[in-house]
Amino acid sequence: MSLFHKTIEEIFIKHLENVSALDKDILGQAAIDDNKLAKIKKFLASFIQDMHSTKIDPNYFLKKDILDITGICEEFFQYIESGVIDINSIKNGYLNISSNIKRIAINQSSYDKIRDIKKEWNKKADKQFVSYITTIHWGKLDKLDYVIAQLDRKSELSCIGYLGPPYACVWAGYAGVVIRGTITLAGNRDLRSDAYSAKKRQVGQKYSDAVEVFIYDKETFTTPRGYSDTSTHNEFILDNWKVTAIIIDSKAFGEHLTNDTFRADIYGHISGLCKKYPELTMIKEAGLSEIISFLKQYSGKFRLKFIDEMGKEL
Repeated sequence: MSLFHKTIEEIFIKHLENVSALDKDILGQAAIDDNKLAKIKKFLASFIQDMHSTKIDPNYFLKKDILDITGICEEFFQYIESGVIDINSIKNGYLNISSNIKRIAINQSSYDKIRDIKKEWNKKADKQFVSYITTIHWGKLDKLDYVIAQLDRKSELSCIGYLGPPYACVWAGYAGVVIRGTITLAGNRDLRSDAYSAKKRQVGQKYSDAVEVFIYDKETFTTPRGYSDTSTHNEFILDNWKVTAIIIDSKAFGEHLTNDTFRADIYGHISGLCKKYPELTMIKEAGLSEIISFLKQYSGKFRLKFIDEMGKEL
């Protein structure tokens, strides 16, 4: 951990103790007297001073949170200084600050925990085996467009890993993007990472606290069985990634097109993409062949390969 991160962590641990003590004194009482106001002011002044005396690295993953809570503290301090005292406003304002400081402190601790888990995984993982894994991010068409168009490739992306075809879709949508990048963690269960969370904003508690089975090599790898059995799947977390192809699980897609709601959703997503990209030709109906034809022209727009679940180029 860098000196900067250690300083931030120490500051928030210190003020976490302060707000924990103040919570009992402030929130549980009906009256807010001068003594309690003085305690709040002392806490606010100390917190604001600590924040202003600490240089916030622009790449620090909690930078926005820290700037926000510092600004809230300054406004609240000025409100108390103004002498306009309303008990409910004081309690609500303090509670907002208290809960945010606790949240940031927990997130910092969780972030450091995840970083340590990833370092340990990186030491143990068979890099040659991992390099053979095909990683696919599945989702609905509008979400996939967001991934393809996303410029910030430092955001971590959640994928399903395969040793080879068939690339059976696990999640809803039945279309996906093939991803290449740096694998930072892999497990034989849902790591609860949240697919679009940026690394700098990643909240630690979104990962499972106890992932017993990580994927390190071929012996610890579980092959996904597809949407019909989502109890058996894996999750790979990728950083510094890029999209290499668009994929459709045509078997699953065709089966689900018999569902009117699913078909209407697909039609709506394609309509939205045509509005966004006027050069694309709108389909007349949401049939499998029409959808495949549309995805082929959509892939061509981004100069990406378009393949099916067997890896065959369409």
